[in-house]
Amino acid sequence: MTPVGKYLDEIIKDYFPKNYTGIFFDIGAYDPIKISNSYHFELNGWDTYCFEANPNLIHNLKKVRKNVFHCAISDTNKETSEFNIVYQNEHNTEWNKVASFSSLNLTYFTMPCYQDFLNKKQYRVEKIKVEQRTLNSFLENELKSIDNIDVLEIDIEGGEFNCLKGIDLNKYTPKVILLENMDNNHDIIKYLNKFNYKLDKKYHYNEFYVKV
Repeated sequence: MTPVGKYLDEIIKDYFPKNYTGIFFDIGAYDPIKISNSYHFELNGWDTYCFEANPNLIHNLKKVRKNVFHCAISDTNKETSEFNIVYQNEHNTEWNKVASFSSLNLTYFTMPCYQDFLNKKQYRVEKIKVEQRTLNSFLENELKSIDNIDVLEIDIEGGEFNCLKGIDLNKYTPKVILLENMDNNHDIIKYLNKFNYKLDKKYHYNEFYVKV
């Protein structure tokens, strides 16, 4: 069933009883409030953890959110990894420092559905070095007290599959996994099926998986 006319955080809410409080991992947090799917939950007593690789976004996240980690999330740990910050200039004025598309690998730039969009915009890419971590490394070190996750949201511009491969889904068993699957990568579905997750809802390019 595809939900209609709802924000993603409202859809997530429907998976839990009223007044439930849990743990929310927001991978690719981007904005602290306006387009955040985890902010509502933090306001309502959940423990939320925001992970963001783009340094231009960290200051605002830390001003508002409780737990913010500055690093790229993937399937391996690296002291430094190349990260691409994509700046857009839509109206020949000021470059947008918080544009999307920024990622470890410029996956979206190769997708046919984005070619028209990219051809109509001015953009430039700045390559920087960031720390790269797996979610397992955080859970085994900084976040040792967490033994399960209620919501795992992943929106990292084409790096979602690698992020999934960096967490032990048998051990931490997220109740709901929400991820962006812009290129309709069927390997993600096959991979999650191995851990007894099924695709429960699809909302545009956002997919909701639940444990069977």
